[in-house]
Amino acid sequence: MNVNNIVFTAINASINSVLMAIDNTFIGQLLYAYVTTAGSPVKEQTMNTEHSMEGEGGHESHDHFVEVSISTTAGFFPAEGFSRVPVNQKVDVELQKAKEALKIKDTAGWIASVITPAGKRPVDPAKTYAENGLSGKLEIDWGPSEGGGG
Repeated sequence: MNVNNIVFTAINASINSVLMAIDNTFIGQLLYAYVTTAGSPVKEQTMNTEHSMEGEGGHESHDHFVEVSISTTAGFFPAEGFSRVPVNQKVDVELQKAKEALKIKDTAGWIASVITPAGKRPVDPAKTYAENGLSGKLEIDWGPSEGGGG
């Protein structure tokens, strides 16, 4: 066995140990994120981890994520804290997770919005967080249109 084989075997064993320690929910989120962004080159895929390695350079990347909390009339998603998600993920992915987790039946006509220093503004769920101009820690208010008028 040559040195390359020994190094390769050691790396494989380390990777397998790490993968076995990862929570199943986390793996499900990774797979869901991968499937919903299918068609993107693999090197552009962002791993949903505390310290990710992005692109060919392998530099740590913290600015490729947003932290999201969704507030609805049925409750909050996640129940506590924030979900860390790729900035290039469509907003609708987390909204659908919130809908399922909070057992919301009908979201037709619901509006997603955020409060910014300039005031409350709508968020387009069909666009990514980056395309919506969102970054950092976000609290998304998602619910029925206020309507009004009369």
